Amino acid sequence: MYIHQMSLRSFVIVESGKRFGRLVALRVFREGGSTRVFVLCACGTSVTVFYNNLAHGRTKSCGCLRRETKNKLTHGLS
Repeated sequence: MYIHQMSLRSFVIVESGKRFGRLVALRVFREGGSTRVFVLCACGTSVTVFYNNLAHGRTKSCGCLRRETKNKLTHGLS
């Protein structure tokens, strides 16, 4: 389990099995001075992401979400 203090009163706890969007955290580890999380996506892909991006909601999938929504954008030209 890894606890990260976001501000004076809020904490984000990342532990195995916790879900973040389409990702499920499997293991938290330190590499090269930064904390990373090994995650499994709902599509079946496993990736390593930066802890801060996961904890602050900037990473929600392995990239499959972007590929799925890319084809649905029409920019008003439907």
